[in-house]
Amino acid sequence: MEVKKPGRGKYKVFSDDERYTIGKYASIHGPMAAVKKFQSIHPKLNESTVRAFRAKYHGILKKSCANTQKKITSLKRGRPLLLGSLDEKVKQFLLTLRKKGGVVNTVIANATAKALIDKSADKHLKVLDLESSFWAKSLFQRMGFVKRVATTSRPEIPTGARKEAELIFHHEIVSKIENYHIPSSLVINIDQTPSKYAPVSSQTLAQKNSKHVCIKGSSFKQAITATFGITLSNSFLPMQLIYGGKTAASIP
Repeated sequence: MEVKKPGRGKYKVFSDDERYTIGKYASIHGPMAAVKKFQSIHPKLNESTVRAFRAKYHGILKKSCANTQKKITSLKRGRPLLLGSLDEKVKQFLLTLRKKGGVVNTVIANATAKALIDKSADKHLKVLDLESSFWAKSLFQRMGFVKRVATTSRPEIPTGARKEAELIFHHEIVSKIENYHIPSSLVINIDQTPSKYAPVSSQTLAQKNSKHVCIKGSSFKQAITATFGITLSNSFLPMQLIYGGKTAASIP
């Protein structure tokens, strides 16, 4: 019978001030006393962690900066970035490019990195071969970028700008209603949507791994425009159908 090992769970994260306070107390009273002292605040605090904080506190005392440095900063974990400080510049460029609606992919990321490397004075960066590495994949993972299909050609409207436009629009409507004494039955909200003559679903059930799935009428594009309107007095108006054509025969 295979026994599944439990997960390690989440790590407890200490702030710089907390590390300093615990380390200083452990230096004076001992690690076990520090565990008992701060265990009510940090239930998962153990002696090995306290010893590490005490060792870092002693390191501060040896540097003769105990009066100025009142924090124990944690070292950055993980491997150093391949491009160093240029990595952040590449990220900022790609984020700006994406906000403007531009395409972001591996080729764009590599070209951006190479352009920054060519302008850099660091000789070690000039020998990097980014195309043969997984650097771009690592960059996109750190940025939270995944492959997506385009949904629109328009950039996203900022939330603040959208709310401001809505307030201005509503204010203009209210002012016109009050100035010209327009009754609520004549304030109409209209929207329209295309409607096919013969609606056909684009999905069906077929045999698994079918390479050719035919649906009759799926390519028909003939449609009319259905217009819906509702007044401010909550009266739903008769639907209006807009046909294409220039002759009397096209009029319903």
